[in-house]
Amino acid sequence: MGVGCIVRDHQGRFIRARSKVVHGRLQPREVEAMGLREALSWIKDWRSHRCVFECDAKQVVDAIHAEEWRSYFDTIIGDCKDILKHSNEVLVVFGSRSANRITHLLATATYSMSDSQEWLVSAPDFIMYDVTAEAALN
Repeated sequence: MGVGCIVRDHQGRFIRARSKVVHGRLQPREVEAMGLREALSWIKDWRSHRCVFECDAKQVVDAIHAEEWRSYFDTIIGDCKDILKHSNEVLVVFGSRSANRITHLLATATYSMSDSQEWLVSAPDFIMYDVTAEAALN
């Protein structure tokens, strides 16, 4: 399985992107939670404030704002909450799957990669059109 993250500025312009291979037999909601945890950890390394994380997995977003601890999924969510405690002005919000097309392209690309990939400065060719088109809408 794979996860994808894209960072854009307030005008929708590309800043950086990342995709990562996830090994193991996990439920889809666990992979979505791992994707959020990966994005939070990645951003924490270079920016810890004024970020909005848009996630198309409503179960993950709801769990971030809940107080349940019963499963492996909840443990991953707990990791996300711990990272969020050390960040300022960071929100996790729900966004529709259709609005998250680029992250799905990044996640799908992991099937042809042997390891994680990170793009700085310019988007990879396979998402460039979508990034440019979405930025034009802002």
